[in-house]
Amino acid sequence: MHKRIPLVFYILLFIYPQILGKTVLQKMILETEEKIQEITFKHIVESGSVHKEIFLINNIPVLKSDYQARLEQAEKEEREYERKMESDLLHSRVQFASNTQLSIYQKMLSKIFINIKQWLAKLRIEAISSYYVFSPDTVSSRASFESFKDDVFMKAQQLMQEYMQLQDIDSLKKLFEQYEAVPQRLERFFQKSVQQAIKHCDDTKVLKELLEIIGAAD
Repeated sequence: MHKRIPLVFYILLFIYPQILGKTVLQKMILETEEKIQEITFKHIVESGSVHKEIFLINNIPVLKSDYQARLEQAEKEEREYERKMESDLLHSRVQFASNTQLSIYQKMLSKIFINIKQWLAKLRIEAISSYYVFSPDTVSSRASFESFKDDVFMKAQQLMQEYMQLQDIDSLKKLFEQYEAVPQRLERFFQKSVQQAIKHCDDTKVLKELLEIIGAAD
């Protein structure tokens, strides 16, 4: 990392006694130190009766041209390093957001699909299947119900796995929105069909079976 140490000023006063008085010689030292990529660059300027500049890299004296070239190269590498760090940070944030969304959609869809499987299992029972009540707000027809449980729903589960592998968040979102209300629709379909069975069925065995199914649905 780039670390610039503030300028340090040294003012040295040399006093030389003379016969008729004193002569004061003043010497000023300016020092700049920078640390870039674990390399220490130090520039010392001495001004007084004689102007002098000293260039050091890791405390080793070097020519001014070598000092400037190494300093420019180190600053360039520093800028590239900082750009890479910023890019890596941005990438990690995007990746985190993407992975998080994928995990959430996978978990929500998995829960929805488990619920759908449970309702389909109950609806397949013969005591209910003979008394289905179809309606637009639940299941529209026997054909659509058979198609859903034998084909459409199976494909939806496969699509979820494909979208997860492709990391296709938009498609997972659409799939979730498409199936989010399905368990509730199947539950209403189940309830209406059970009510229909109770209303029209006189078979004690079937009615007892319905009692068991209702108990299991709690």
